[in-house]
Amino acid sequence: MSEENTQTVDLSRLEELLVDLNKSLSEANQVENPEIEVITKSADAIIEQNKESVVALQQGVDQVLETLTNLTERLSTLEKSVTDIAETPVAPKAVITEAAIAPADVAVEETVISYNDVLTKALSELQGGVMGDRRVQLMRGISKLDSNFDPAAVAAELNL
Repeated sequence: MSEENTQTVDLSRLEELLVDLNKSLSEANQVENPEIEVITKSADAIIEQNKESVVALQQGVDQVLETLTNLTERLSTLEKSVTDIAETPVAPKAVITEAAIAPADVAVEETVISYNDVLTKALSELQGGVMGDRRVQLMRGISKLDSNFDPAAVAAELNL
């Protein structure tokens, strides 16, 4: 908008200068001079054309401003909608239950897995003709047993 005001001020200042120039030329040359009349008419035509351009520019700027105002209103409405959606509580998607506590009277018996049990199961499965990846797993499991790995961990890894 400040450019508009500057252009309007510049246009009015230009008009004043041309009027002053016209007066000074007419006073200096009391005799009618056709060149001065041509220059004056041309200057008046330029001023009128600039006025039309400024008015058209002002209308365009007003339309852009109106469009921006509408877009700002729509954006604030959209932002409010998104905020409302984000603040809405979400229903739980899964059933959450607490684990049942085992009674203290029941004693849990741990089964002890020995080196021999795991080795026997792995060797019997190997002798059964297992091929491919399972054979490689069993061989690694036997190597781990020979390297003093925990037999329970090796049995769990081999699913024995």
